[in-house]
Amino acid sequence: MSEQDEIPRAAATPRGRRKREAILAAGLKVFMAEGYAASMDRVAAGAGVAKQTLYSHFGSKEGLLRAVSDRFKHDTLRGLDPAGDLGAELLAFGDHMMRKLFDPETLGIQRLMIAQADAFPDLARIVYAAGPGRVREALVEFMRSKVEQGELRPVDPDEAAEDFVALLQGGRRQRYLFGIERAPDAGEIRRMAQRAVAVFRRAYTVS
Repeated sequence: MSEQDEIPRAAATPRGRRKREAILAAGLKVFMAEGYAASMDRVAAGAGVAKQTLYSHFGSKEGLLRAVSDRFKHDTLRGLDPAGDLGAELLAFGDHMMRKLFDPETLGIQRLMIAQADAFPDLARIVYAAGPGRVREALVEFMRSKVEQGELRPVDPDEAAEDFVALLQGGRRQRYLFGIERAPDAGEIRRMAQRAVAVFRRAYTVS
């Protein structure tokens, strides 16, 4: 099926696509504020369209939720070059990952997916696999390549990837999720990534 075939007829024109994007933007804001109990009337008002227009594009509230989550599925992190310098690659990856983790929209959609995981388990699995799951797979493959090249000790790449992500997040993100601490700024994120890379290298690199 072509990309055009997957676009609802209502969004097949430039004007229709503009309306669709406006609805998605409004839907994200309302879902983040109200959860799945979000009012479709408020979404339509926020997008400046009639409620019927919303349904002609997405069919239902669930359809809109799926489309909103789909916007984040392909918002991937930078790639990891197996031929690149270990420290530089991990630092760039970690810095970018932490910026994403503390991004308000990313956090909002993750909270929404967690809250609705029981009601829409297939959607939660899809969003995880295409987002965090894909990032984890890329990191595991990078670790595997560095083990094979002899830059890392002969360890389990899955465990190495898990440890690096844990070092990156530390306790800061959990405290942020609970509203105990504010989100770190760009400078703090860079320092967090640098510390994670330094600790990881002391534990995993060949001396």
